[in-house]
Amino acid sequence: YDDFAATRQPLESIPAIPHFVQGVASKDIVIDEISGLSARIFLPECEHDSKLPVFVYFHGGGFLVFTPKFQFFHYFCESMARSLKALVVSVDYRLAPEHRLPAAYQDATRTLQWLQEPQCLGEDWIRSHGDLSRVFISGDSAGGNIAQHSALDWFFRQELKNVEETKNPTIKVVGVVLVQPFYGGMDRKDSEVEFANGEILTMESSDLCWKLALPIGADRDHPFCNQPKFLDEHRVPAEMAPIFMAIGRKDCLYARQVEVARRLQGANKHVQVVEYEDAAHAFYLGPPS
Repeated sequence: YDDFAATRQPLESIPAIPHFVQGVASKDIVIDEISGLSARIFLPECEHDSKLPVFVYFHGGGFLVFTPKFQFFHYFCESMARSLKALVVSVDYRLAPEHRLPAAYQDATRTLQWLQEPQCLGEDWIRSHGDLSRVFISGDSAGGNIAQHSALDWFFRQELKNVEETKNPTIKVVGVVLVQPFYGGMDRKDSEVEFANGEILTMESSDLCWKLALPIGADRDHPFCNQPKFLDEHRVPAEMAPIFMAIGRKDCLYARQVEVARRLQGANKHVQVVEYEDAAHAFYLGPPS
């Protein structure tokens, strides 16, 4: 608007479908009644006593837009549940600028805490089919950033626990999946110049997302955004789970993603990077996905 106010455009939402359609059912649940934190769970059709890995998933959207109900992310999580034979928990974390970072990180931490609590097992799909010894933390774009932060935080917390607690963890995080994670910085990398005007993500829109998502007064060299700076300031936990990172060569964030992967590999972490040569940012959400 002329007065610089902004509003989110209404988006097409998909209702949860609690019965199996094309092999997947979905439903909305509340994680924390006090804060209102919620999630949409996707369950693939399986045997009555089957135990499935649990994918905790954080959607993209520059920390500003979208929810698990948005059509692209609903269908994407359906596809993951069906293809991976996994129970997917798509988290409806708080959005900026109403809730600037670290609000989304806090919601991610709360979700992992919830998986350890008795009320989580009161959720019948998780109780019947969730294998909490095979938990993956995953996300795309801004959700990939959230997934990385929450995974590092999770393993830092595990290191701080005493030996007896660590011997018998309530859940076990066995992998981290980052799809084109959203990073930034005050300088411009080669890919940010070459692909500055991407079809879905431009550098102008990327800068705006960070301006509205970071704590007030912070610039893009803040550790939430500048991941190499974050990794310089924080030791990578010794027991960090293996990391899978999917990146696109035509993504404006490509150079930053490669740099972060190399930093993690340099910390003796197992990081598998799969590069899609002709892929721009968020290529997985458009046809064919």
